[in-house]
Amino acid sequence: MYFLSGISLILLVGSPNVYIGSAFYFLKYPIIIVGSILLWKKWNDINVPNKLKHSLLLCVLLLGVYSVSFYMSKQRPTFSTKRSQTEEIEVLTYNLLFTNSTPQSSLQLLQKHPVDILALQEITPKWEHLLKANTFLQKTYPYQKMYPDKRTHGYGIFSKYPIKNVEYLNNDANRPIAQCFEIVHPTKGSLYTCNAHTASPAIAFHSPESFPIAYYKVERMRAKQWRQITDHIDQKAANIPNRMILGDLNTPDFEPLCYLQMQQEYVDVFAEVGSGFGFTFPRGRLPYPAFRLDYILTQGLLQPIEAEVLEKTGSDHFGVKAVLRF
Repeated sequence: MYFLSGISLILLVGSPNVYIGSAFYFLKYPIIIVGSILLWKKWNDINVPNKLKHSLLLCVLLLGVYSVSFYMSKQRPTFSTKRSQTEEIEVLTYNLLFTNSTPQSSLQLLQKHPVDILALQEITPKWEHLLKANTFLQKTYPYQKMYPDKRTHGYGIFSKYPIKNVEYLNNDANRPIAQCFEIVHPTKGSLYTCNAHTASPAIAFHSPESFPIAYYKVERMRAKQWRQITDHIDQKAANIPNRMILGDLNTPDFEPLCYLQMQQEYVDVFAEVGSGFGFTFPRGRLPYPAFRLDYILTQGLLQPIEAEVLEKTGSDHFGVKAVLRF
């Protein structure tokens, strides 16, 4: 019981930390269940002072209250229904993979799933050439803006609606982490959008000997970049109620950055209306994808209707597609 009490307190106090917070995500309910059973069955058998018994019970109750309040708080960032939603738009986010060895499979995916707004990450000069040479994409999306990069910092937005005021947000190394812009819908007005690709934890996995520190630093970097993106949106879109962040955020949904910030401030469309785990990474390295890294997040009058993870291609990511009504 001492061990259970200690673990509970650590999880409660350290939940904002990437490691402790991730452990909290998985262990909170088992601890509540096991702790409750132990306290129920062994209450009279525990040979300790009553004060300690009460402390143990209080610890389990606190964890239970915190878990319930956390679950309820996830329902806070909901879409508005102040006016009737009559228009639907389809959006798709997809990391192409800058070293994709079978680009035709990815192009076929994009042709199979035509949408109104298509956000792509890791566009290289080669990818830019392939996308511009694709007749289907050129006919489907009259409005396009690409920013090619030799490695992972390339972006592309393809839209059936006009795009304006395109800006790029840079990290501390002066490399873009987001492509932000307005999309002007003909009847519903502007939708402010950021096509994001925040810091990858790949560097941590490439250095196993320093993984704990490296991963922690990358997570803190992602948290800083998330705030940079949201602050930019709040400033640039002060008079635009409909907002969207989509892309490869490199943040599993069990990290506190996701469930304490991203999902508290924006509606996570797949979590709202999708089915299954929604894993989007990795393809090929494991028998099945094991992490959610790619998101469609919204604010305002955008009502999630459908969301799905698309089929595998030559990329190491799976695309995410959603239908929104506003």
